[in-house]
Amino acid sequence: MTPSTRCPPRFFHGAARELIGLYILEGRLDEARRTVWRAYEASDRADRPGILVMRMRAELERIAHEEAVAKLRRYVGTTPDDWEARRALALEEQWAGDQAAANRHMAACLKARPADPVVWRTWLEILDQRGDHDGIQAALADSPPRPAAMPRSGSFAASPGCGPATPPAPPRPSPGPPA
Repeated sequence: MTPSTRCPPRFFHGAARELIGLYILEGRLDEARRTVWRAYEASDRADRPGILVMRMRAELERIAHEEAVAKLRRYVGTTPDDWEARRALALEEQWAGDQAAANRHMAACLKARPADPVVWRTWLEILDQRGDHDGIQAALADSPPRPAAMPRSGSFAASPGCGPATPPAPPRPSPGPPA
């Protein structure tokens, strides 16, 4: 949605509200904030206070894991190719205690995006949360090298993006997470 897209405000603001909620669930707060400001710019003066409330929600809203799992399952069920939603669902499933579901969703993400450091970082976060040090080592061995332009980050010392910088390599098949 962009300010140049003109549609009835009841549809525009409803769509923006749902998109912001989805971005929050996926942990994509920068995109949620940008969407709020796009909606603000495209709105009439009378609608702006409501949009500022959406902005506050983007900053403050934290959804219980069970509610997030339900919403993300419904969304992934209708949009199975949305890897960011599936990645977020894997994290939520893990936090809710369903490791098998988290594994399935991460396997699908790794298959669809084998060279994506965000997907690998999420998989490593899940393994780290489980305390699966052998799994972390195996995932690090399978993960692609860090692109030279990617900053170092992560909650533990060894993760994709934390190794030596190398030029981007062509994607390679990955065995994915253990079953």
